[in-house]
Amino acid sequence: MFNWLFGKKKSKPVLSKVDYWKAFELYALFDDLDRVMAVLEHTDDTRIDFIAFKDWFSEELGELEGANVPDFSRIWAWFAPGSDWDRLMGRQGLELGRSVFKRADWWKRNQDFLPGTIVSLNGEYGVVLKNTTDGLYGLLRWDTDKAQDSEDWRGLWGTFVAMGGRVLEEYEFRFIGLDGSLKSNTEMEIENRNNLK
Repeated sequence: MFNWLFGKKKSKPVLSKVDYWKAFELYALFDDLDRVMAVLEHTDDTRIDFIAFKDWFSEELGELEGANVPDFSRIWAWFAPGSDWDRLMGRQGLELGRSVFKRADWWKRNQDFLPGTIVSLNGEYGVVLKNTTDGLYGLLRWDTDKAQDSEDWRGLWGTFVAMGGRVLEEYEFRFIGLDGSLKSNTEMEIENRNNLK
C-alpha cells in the first residue's frame, strides 16, 4: 500500500511534436489545406457565400500555420460531409474535401469524446454514445452482453487518455452495434457463423 501511494509513478511517454504531427498526418493535412486554398483562388465564383468562405478559410489557414499547437475544429466543421465545402464546391471538390475531413476527423477524435468514436481502455472496447443532456459527450457503451454496460467519462478526456485510453479507427464489436445498441441474438448468430467460415 505504501508503494502504491508514494512509489514512483510510471509516466507514459509523451509524443514529440514531430511524432504528434506524423501520428495525426498533420503534414498531409496542411498539404491538403494548401490545395484547398489553390482551388479557392483559381475558382471564378462571385457568390457572396463563396467569397465569405474563401476569406474565412484564408484567415483560418494563416492562423493554423502560425500556431504552435493548431486547432482544426473549424476545418473539421467546414469539411464535414454535407457542410460548407460540399455545398460550395459540389462534385468538383468532393475528393479533396473527403481527404481534408478524414485527416481533420482523426485529429478531432483524438482531442475529445465524439459520438460514434470507437475507444479502448484496459482491454475493453466500446463506443461513445450520442445521447447527452448537457452537450458533453463521453458516455461510453462497452462491448458486453449486458443490457446496460456504460460508464460516464464526460469531461474526463485527459484522464481517459492518461489511463491508457485510445481511439481506434475500427473494431468489430461482438455484442453491440456502432450506435451502442445491443445486437440481437440473430445478428450475433450470423456473425458467429461468418467467423467460422
